[in-house]
Amino acid sequence: MPDGSVLTGGRFHQANRGETFDECRTGLDHLSFGVATRDELAAWAARLDELGIQHTGIRDEQQPLAYSTVVFRDPDNIQLEFITLG
Repeated sequence: MPDGSVLTGGRFHQANRGETFDECRTGLDHLSFGVATRDELAAWAARLDELGIQHTGIRDEQQPLAYSTVVFRDPDNIQLEFITLG
């Protein structure tokens, strides 16, 4: 897209045998959503709390670069995260 935003879509398949997602199988490992600031990350953690969605809280990392994340899972057990750099 011209402004640098990203659009993604998903598709539901009835053929699943009822298995939950497993990031160790070939395919998607996890999906990250970038946020601009650590304050915005904290706001997302608070929103997940409001919705009753379990998450890791804010985790600060230094390797391979400085970043902070809040990790949670969707109903299919796919790992999702909000991330900010710096």
